[in-house]
Amino acid sequence: MGDVGAALVTMTGQGYAGRCVLMGSNTICAERAAIARMVSEGNEYQIAQMVAVWRDAHGRLYVIPPCGHCRQAMHEIDPHNITTTQVVLSHDVVAPLSTLLPYYDWWQVQPDSANY
Repeated sequence: MGDVGAALVTMTGQGYAGRCVLMGSNTICAERAAIARMVSEGNEYQIAQMVAVWRDAHGRLYVIPPCGHCRQAMHEIDPHNITTTQVVLSHDVVAPLSTLLPYYDWWQVQPDSANY
């Protein structure tokens, strides 16, 4: 059962949707399913906006922030997404991917360990 859906809009204005695929520990999140469609159907890599939603048993709609794996996938599919992708967090809150994936550029050369 996959009860989370995601939609994204590319920088060219194309829209793609995805649905989570639950397979125990190998779940494919809705966001990554939408990204896969964007790449396979549209040969695009830059995401302008992304949202994921879920409805509970009472029909109430929830906006769900992307998990860490999905945040990283959005960045890795195109490094520009870190600054250009806007992630919808609720009906009135949108944040750039860079604020949801802190330290994405933290890789730093460390001092020579021989000096320790």
